[in-house]
Amino acid sequence: RLAFCGAEPIHAATLTSFAEAFETAGFRPHSFYPCYGLAESTLLAAGPDSTEPPTILAADRAELGAGRAKVATDDSAAQQLVGCGRAPAGHELLVVDPDTLQPQPDRTVGEIVVAGPSVAHGYWRREEETAAAFGVSIGDSDHAWLRTGDLGFVYEGELFVTGRLKDVIIVRGRNYYPQDLEKTAELADADVLPGAAFSCEIDDEERLVLVCQIDRSCRQDARPAVVDAIRRAVLAEHEVDPYAVVLIRQGSLPVTSSGKVQRSLCRERYLAGELKVLHQWTTSVGRRDANRPAIEAPPLDGLSLAAATERIEEWMLHWLVERTDVDTSQIDRQRPFAEQGLDSLTAVELSGELEEAFAVELPPIVAWNYPTPAALAGYLAEQKLGAGEPAAAPAMDDPAAADLEALLASVEDLSDEEAQRLLAEEE
Repeated sequence: RLAFCGAEPIHAATLTSFAEAFETAGFRPHSFYPCYGLAESTLLAAGPDSTEPPTILAADRAELGAGRAKVATDDSAAQQLVGCGRAPAGHELLVVDPDTLQPQPDRTVGEIVVAGPSVAHGYWRREEETAAAFGVSIGDSDHAWLRTGDLGFVYEGELFVTGRLKDVIIVRGRNYYPQDLEKTAELADADVLPGAAFSCEIDDEERLVLVCQIDRSCRQDARPAVVDAIRRAVLAEHEVDPYAVVLIRQGSLPVTSSGKVQRSLCRERYLAGELKVLHQWTTSVGRRDANRPAIEAPPLDGLSLAAATERIEEWMLHWLVERTDVDTSQIDRQRPFAEQGLDSLTAVELSGELEEAFAVELPPIVAWNYPTPAALAGYLAEQKLGAGEPAAAPAMDDPAAADLEALLASVEDLSDEEAQRLLAEEE
């Protein structure tokens, strides 16, 4: 009649598949009781009305990465979040800014804090940690609060948990929740088992690392293809290309006694070279180096449109191999840039280098309008060999691309350093 689920996070797809699998045994989807709890508040901190079905919110993934909860208008950009209800009677729950501890408005991601008679007094003989987490003053409240270290937001009075504060991955100013990246990697290939996502500082920049268990039946010669599938899936779903993808032995992922992933420990073992690695891919190419010579453009004078298109295409494929670290055999003129290692910021850089190499004006988001090497090479050849002003790019239906175009227009008068900083923050 009632099935509590306090996982972190609770996956909507898991609830659905479980209900379908046990429907013949009489299990009803309404029986699910998604909730939020922690040992320090022994135990329930939030739960829904048991007579109502679970609340599923289709949140906009990009907005969520920016710390805001907004209903997605496009299914492809949606992330299904499961509501965890409200604080039980006699208890309180707030979402606050992790730095200032100021209460946050609804639909804003922050740290969850709780108060009430179920909250413990502290950790046994751990005074420092007790002082940091327990007895915290929040706003004008006349009682103490417990900092949970968990992130979430309140939407129409209901709590939605998004992840752990210490586990959030920040790449170029955008927040990524590790469990979302881990789930995408796991679904990328049938041989991928649960793993860990975390960031490492590489050349003064935070970069994404994915450590994935691999099924013991996966052949050695199939592992590079598994890595490629993980990269493509993460890039397509989250618009970030991993710095490293590490496949480790099944059963060797660090987890707690209750089965939760120990991401910090996994990161430590990765940096110390102590993981049981079966196969590893690491990018050998960073972002554009100002001291690196540009790839020389081939001459196009006197060529037909078809011949010019072919030469531009060759230049572009060479650029992709050099900039994205994708193997030459995987480069395809008809394959979208997003599947060949280009995230949104790198696509803007491609436009700049094409302008520089071929001396033709291009919109910064040209790779969105012409999303394959073949399409972009054809467009560029037409602009280079055509007479008069370059033709306008086709109108964009993608709101995100339109937003980026507006942003780029707003930074035209800034210095290169200021513009790059603003673009990185927006990314």
